[in-house]
Amino acid sequence: MSDNNWAILIDTFAAAAIFISFFFYAPFLYIRLAFLLFAIAQIFIMINWERIGRGFIWVYSCVVMMCVAGVCAVETGMHLDGTMISLLGFTVTLLSVNFTLVSNKAIEE
Repeated sequence: MSDNNWAILIDTFAAAAIFISFFFYAPFLYIRLAFLLFAIAQIFIMINWERIGRGFIWVYSCVVMMCVAGVCAVETGMHLDGTMISLLGFTVTLLSVNFTLVSNKAIEE
């Protein structure tokens, strides 16, 4: 199985787990909704990664990080605490996968 197929499979499981969590866990609704949209968007990016350029990845990354920071600020009351920092760190780590794929695509061409 290729790396893209593994990424699609993992993102699908993550999206399913986040969706199931809506029925069992009440706090942090907006954060979970943002990460659900993020997981679904990752699936579409992995499916269409051959046609995606660096510019799109930069804009997408900025939008996702602003979304995560915004919903975390709304959920936690605008405090810069460990939760927001860890969520942004997690988001940056996940977005680095997209930069790696786009960079590898440019090297292969």
